[in-house]
Amino acid sequence: MEVLHLWVEFASDEVSIRKTKNIAQGKKFSEMLGTVVKRYHNNQIDSAQVLAELSEIAKEMRLEDYKSEELGLSSEEYAFYSVLKENESTSFLDDNKMKELIRAIVDVIRKNATVDWSKRDDVRAKLRLTVKKILMRYGYPPDLAKLEADKVLVQGESLADIFSTEN
Repeated sequence: MEVLHLWVEFASDEVSIRKTKNIAQGKKFSEMLGTVVKRYHNNQIDSAQVLAELSEIAKEMRLEDYKSEELGLSSEEYAFYSVLKENESTSFLDDNKMKELIRAIVDVIRKNATVDWSKRDDVRAKLRLTVKKILMRYGYPPDLAKLEADKVLVQGESLADIFSTEN
């Protein structure tokens, strides 16, 4: 039982770390881990099954890490990629166009990152509009571009400390 608890804690810590860098991944893995723990507490699965499912979650995490490398994206770029890939809104873009879009977004957010940008409404509004325009330039309809721009800004806020120290 104690070993199982340690594995769940370890997985939970890894999920927490991912949440700070990649919101979409953090959400995905948090839900996966929560489901496993809930099923265990409801006596739907035993300890061995929990360990097997934790192992599968770890494999999924490694696959996500490899995918960013495979796409040739930095971890920050892949975080934005993950956010935009959460729904089918980017299915019309091929990988090269998607990478181009992501790099344009990261470039704009990186250039506008200041220590307090995530707290200043005027800077956030300007950045939201700029991201929305970029998304529309890549074929997003205006209403979807607004929704996706909001998601991109949330991801940007989670990386704000990294971006502001680069400037």
